[in-house]
Amino acid sequence: MALDTAVVGGGIIGLSIARELKARGLDVVVFEKGRTASEASWAGAGMLAPGGEKFPGAAWASRARLALDEYPAWIRSLESESGLTIDFKVTGARELREGAWVESTGDAIVDPRDVCRALAANLRVEEGCEIRELDPQLARSFVVAAGAWSGSIAGAPPAVPVKGWLIAYDMPPHSLPSILRQGCGHTYILQRSSGLTLVGSTEERVGFDRSADPGAVAALMARGEALWPELQGRTPVDAWCGFRPATPSGLPEHGRLPGANVWLCYGHYRNGILLAPVAARLIADDLVTTLKKG
Repeated sequence: MALDTAVVGGGIIGLSIARELKARGLDVVVFEKGRTASEASWAGAGMLAPGGEKFPGAAWASRARLALDEYPAWIRSLESESGLTIDFKVTGARELREGAWVESTGDAIVDPRDVCRALAANLRVEEGCEIRELDPQLARSFVVAAGAWSGSIAGAPPAVPVKGWLIAYDMPPHSLPSILRQGCGHTYILQRSSGLTLVGSTEERVGFDRSADPGAVAALMARGEALWPELQGRTPVDAWCGFRPATPSGLPEHGRLPGANVWLCYGHYRNGILLAPVAARLIADDLVTTLKKG
């Protein structure tokens, strides 16, 4: 018997949608071509700061603010369901604008790796299972949420990978009291509760090239030291890159594919972690309503 829904993509968006669908009583399986949450969701810093981002239109800006409001309760529910602890805190931010610091409140930081572990804890996820064709014998409906790889699935509009580097420093816990950022979030520093301090980020449209880029890391080090002089003279303990999922139009692919029981949810670019709870709920509401209509 076919599943109710097959979710293609085991990152934070796909896992969040699967959780919503399962809560509504659907038989759902997540199919992930590699390991669960091993791409953009693993690489992301987890800065939840709508005020420091640009969005493709008022609707997405509004959804981002709504998602931030919902995040504390969402995290509590995930911790309760999974029994796992998620590194999450509401914090302030200091943004450098034209040589002066501007203070803001109400932003947040989350470790997306923690979130994905909690999401996956009570879901059926098939790892190492790449799906290119959406076979109706497998499921009555499909959700394409494979991030930058979504365009490789038959019928799905293209996605564009945007490579970004981050670097990390070991710092004393609580040594950075707020998010620091400059240039609408394109340079930012945030700190995990452990003291691990992340500096981001870069943007390159070079396809899926994972090759090391010492120049990008050196530039991030210089930008981080300029923004927070406490980093001067320190050596990063780690550096990594990920592929943000963009689209040619800049607008996320979100909603039902015309003429098919296929829903798209990708292309959130820099804000997939932030938008996950709201995007998942909207997709699940529409999908369940459609299936009930027959």
